[in-house]
Amino acid sequence: MNQSRESTERFDGLDERLDGMDGRFDAMDVRFDGRDGRFDAMDVRFDGMDARFDAMDIRLDGMDSRFDAMDVRFDAMDGRFDAMDVRFDAMDARFDAADHRAEAFDERLRRVEILGEEARHLLEVVAERVAGVAASLGALRLDMAAGFREQRDYVETFLRSLDRRVTRLEEGRSP
Repeated sequence: MNQSRESTERFDGLDERLDGMDGRFDAMDVRFDGRDGRFDAMDVRFDGMDARFDAMDIRLDGMDSRFDAMDVRFDAMDGRFDAMDVRFDAMDARFDAADHRAEAFDERLRRVEILGEEARHLLEVVAERVAGVAASLGALRLDMAAGFREQRDYVETFLRSLDRRVTRLEEGRSP
């Protein structure tokens, strides 16, 4: 029995030690339960943050789809602007052609002006010559008129003289 007592005492000592350890483990369990509570609270917070991030992801996906739609619109507008650039280039080419034609017209107009000036100068020369010829013709007319008067006077004188002679002859034959 001694041995059994010793064993019992030993077991009781061991039991007391184990009870102390068990108390410590219980305290550690309480601490771990507190830590678990904190970690659970952190999990709840993280879950809330995950939910917020999921909501933000949904919003960002919506924004991405809107941006994609805007990109499509901008691409369409870019195509329209490219088409307008092509039209403007064609209009520029037309304006350049019109400018070229206008410059050619201006050049021809300058030549016509030069030719007109030359023609005006030639007309002035012709007018001066015509005026000279007209003056010469006027002088010639006066000379011719004077010559005709002289001739008429001469013819009149001659005819009067002839008429007198004929009259004398006729008078001399007739009784």
